[in-house]
Amino acid sequence: MRISWRFLTVLSIGTLVFASIVASGALVLGRVSQAHAASALPSGYFAPYAEVGVGDSLASVTQNTGQKYYTLAFIIANGCQGVWGGGGSNVSSDIQAIRAQGGDVIVSFGGAAGQELAQACSDASSLQAQYQAIINRYNVTHLDFDVEGGEQGDQTTYDRRNTALAALQQANPGLTISFTLPSATTGLESDSIGLLNNAVSHGVTFNIVNLMVMDYGGPDSQMGQEAINAANGLHGQLQQIFLNKSSSQLWSMVGLTPMIGKNDSSGEVFSLSNASQVLSFAQSNKIGELSFWAVSRDNGGCPGETGNGSSDTCSGISQSNYAFLDTFEPFTSGSSGGGATYYKIVNQNSGLALDVTNQSTSNGAVVQQWDYVGGANQQWQLISVGGGYDEIVNRNSGLALDVTNQSTSNGAVIQQWAYTGNGGANQKWQVVDVGSGYDKIVNQNSSKVLDVTNHSTSNGAVIQQWDYVGGSNQQWSLQQV
Repeated sequence: MRISWRFLTVLSIGTLVFASIVASGALVLGRVSQAHAASALPSGYFAPYAEVGVGDSLASVTQNTGQKYYTLAFIIANGCQGVWGGGGSNVSSDIQAIRAQGGDVIVSFGGAAGQELAQACSDASSLQAQYQAIINRYNVTHLDFDVEGGEQGDQTTYDRRNTALAALQQANPGLTISFTLPSATTGLESDSIGLLNNAVSHGVTFNIVNLMVMDYGGPDSQMGQEAINAANGLHGQLQQIFLNKSSSQLWSMVGLTPMIGKNDSSGEVFSLSNASQVLSFAQSNKIGELSFWAVSRDNGGCPGETGNGSSDTCSGISQSNYAFLDTFEPFTSGSSGGGATYYKIVNQNSGLALDVTNQSTSNGAVVQQWDYVGGANQQWQLISVGGGYDEIVNRNSGLALDVTNQSTSNGAVIQQWAYTGNGGANQKWQVVDVGSGYDKIVNQNSSKVLDVTNHSTSNGAVIQQWDYVGGSNQQWSLQQV
């Protein structure tokens, strides 16, 4: 996606702003931030790209529309230093206003017109320090990397970035990484598949692969269907990379980002009817992300514009203000695909699912394993509480997974208890990948993991906490339902 021509005139200003932040000590390089975002993104979300420094402030957009999630574009390189392509003078105040409304932001690096830091920094450690600086400055838990143009196929850059990102995730547990990549009508191009394989080989956990379903190169009257075709192609490509993930897990990694209205390629127009078509597909398949380029274009200020997608401030078609935003917003807040996402949590050893005894809705009900039959007492929502931890809330009872009596001992029984929105550390859990599609689920208070008592494979076996020793009775598959 493009960076506005305006970034050339504000680059020096952005450099001065970042330099003053570093000099004042407000931005500490290489240290894990102890502050975390006030909110976090749900598991399925709509977060349109907002070009920093262009159009209305996001504080006003949020107030006027109710939209709560955004992808901020772009952090680019000025030497081995990250700066906002649009200057970034109002970024902190916008983020504060968004979080005050219960929302959050993703920070995106790169773009079509700017150089991403991995190209400018000479080694992985200096690159990691720049990424860490952004995390510390804005308390973000999700970083996006828009890799296109001259960066595609650059193996040296891939190695440097992914080495830095793997170390960054080690230093910032729970950090979410997404890659935003060019799309053909059949899915990813081959060099982008190489980027993903490189990320896997370096130990990077990426949650979303976001297709730029735009600019295919010529007139196209079926942009909605092209986006759907690309998503289906990506799903198949991810299946070749992650052989042990379920189909629903792979769909939860798919993101779609069209350019609203007129695209840069002559004759390509992504219409409101296309948006409705893509929304329906996204909801049906429960993909992980919907977005678009860009918030400042979501108006009808230049209908019939002849410059295709060249305008940063209007879509080039007849529409009302924020019509695309209004169309896509239900993906997060609605009930049919966006919004709350639930999982069955299946034990590797037994193949049985995490289950609340007797479908109880009472505090203190014991959590056990049982054959999965689709009951709401077997379905769980992960709600981020910051710092890489989630509260795991039962769909049937609305109560949270809880270690009895806040125990830190092996063998303490797991129960459900009132979910308070940000409760005790005994209700906070970190889901940590252990390979082959399985995770260990670690309690913040005790540092012990969910464990099936006595390695049982029987219905009704009680779930406890225990020191992690790598047993299959301590490994779980989270499968979206």
